[in-house]
Amino acid sequence: GIDLHGADAIVGRGGSTATVNSGVYEINEKLLEDTRNKVTGVDHPANLGAPLAYELASEYGCRAFMVDGPKTDEFIDEARITGIAGLYRGSSLHVLNLKGTARLHCKKHGIRYEDSDLIVCHIDGGMSVSAHDHGRMVDGTNNALGEGPFTPTRIGALPVQSAVEFFNNSSAPKVGDACTRAGGFVSHFGTSDSDKVHALVEAGDPKAIRVWNAMIYNICKSIGEMAAVLS
Repeated sequence: GIDLHGADAIVGRGGSTATVNSGVYEINEKLLEDTRNKVTGVDHPANLGAPLAYELASEYGCRAFMVDGPKTDEFIDEARITGIAGLYRGSSLHVLNLKGTARLHCKKHGIRYEDSDLIVCHIDGGMSVSAHDHGRMVDGTNNALGEGPFTPTRIGALPVQSAVEFFNNSSAPKVGDACTRAGGFVSHFGTSDSDKVHALVEAGDPKAIRVWNAMIYNICKSIGEMAAVLS
């Protein structure tokens, strides 16, 4: 029931745009085109954020912005290089929540985000574990492409050769689907509903207990990795 006439701006979550530094970006045709074309390769509902904000802003006569989109990339070079020449790690994280939580934490404790070293986690259907060094997110788990802990919907990190053999099996789900929506709890239990899985844990189901604890273990391991990044 909120009348948006007279609004100053409408903000949408960014999607699979070209990579950018953290910040506020006015949505233009180029950003919309990049999002539609998924130029950084991630198929996710976040791709609807910028087009919806732009459409509403056009309707109500105000400006449209994207803030700290998921393709915000402030990684250090050491975090990018892999063991395959020409294949690089990039950032694809829940940056809006990670940066927002970091800033809220700093405000609560009377410190500046730009002066702090922080490990920040987004834990949901997908997960991001990130290292923030004096206001820049210098490394993090690219969960959308199969890094970090497995989650209710995502596969997380896998042994490469075993993964290749698995996905070469014609009955296996598509790699993209397994990375973002058919892995984790979905693969183990046929549901991404963590409440249902935890109900099994509370009922003493041995498989549910083992998988649930394995997820926690892998989250903690990823946090340990980011602790090493920040020395």
